[in-house]
Amino acid sequence: MSNNNEYIIVSAPVASIYKNPTFTSELITQALIWEKLIIIKKSYNWYKIKQNDGYIGWIHSFYIVDSSIYDDSKFQEFTNWYWVKNKFLELESNNSKVSLLSYGSLIPCFYENDFYVLLPNNEKILLDKSSVIKYENKEGFENFFLESIDELIGIPYLWGGKSSFGFDCSGLVQTILKVSKNIFLPRDASLQIKSEMIKLVENPKLGDLIFFKENNNITHVGIYINDIDFIHSSGMVKINSIKKDSMYYSEELKTSYYKTYRIVE
Repeated sequence: MSNNNEYIIVSAPVASIYKNPTFTSELITQALIWEKLIIIKKSYNWYKIKQNDGYIGWIHSFYIVDSSIYDDSKFQEFTNWYWVKNKFLELESNNSKVSLLSYGSLIPCFYENDFYVLLPNNEKILLDKSSVIKYENKEGFENFFLESIDELIGIPYLWGGKSSFGFDCSGLVQTILKVSKNIFLPRDASLQIKSEMIKLVENPKLGDLIFFKENNNITHVGIYINDIDFIHSSGMVKINSIKKDSMYYSEELKTSYYKTYRIVE
């Protein structure tokens, strides 16, 4: 068993986290570059870790680097941290290796003559500042939220996914709210609906959450993009509605609709 203060840093653009320490195990979620993972224990080349949303799983060592990269005090606060707001952020390293960082990645960026991102291997890469937004962004939520929707439409569904390479329904909602409003909901829809950060409402508006039930279990979640339509991940990230006057109406979703909730500000 490891000390609770021990952690590792994700060095890959996206890292798979598994239910058990084997690649044949179920993918339960993902972690993005620079994410800090608390070590619970180690078994050979696998780490059992805990994410900041409380999710626990196993990650292989080739996805991570040692936490010593965090020793510098400039990494201890989020002053210089930015969310990637594009679907993909393309980075070309000094050896011409191209990396694609996902929407929702939280990366450290600095000014040193030019604006650059620092990678976990200490490499500095020049960056277009328009592709990122400050951790505690001050932009209007509605405009930025709708920009995010345009970036995410069409991304394929992936069980356990929470990146531009693939989203499941709750991973999509968690990531959109994290980037656009700095709201950190639990990972799964069944846990999100129990969160004290939301309250039941009758009439939806942009940013509200819509939940669906199957056999008395919460199985699906989406987020409203106006007062009629919502974005969700089912087959792919797409727009649907439970209102018959919408061009995105879905009879199937209408029959499994449960309730609508609003973030408590």
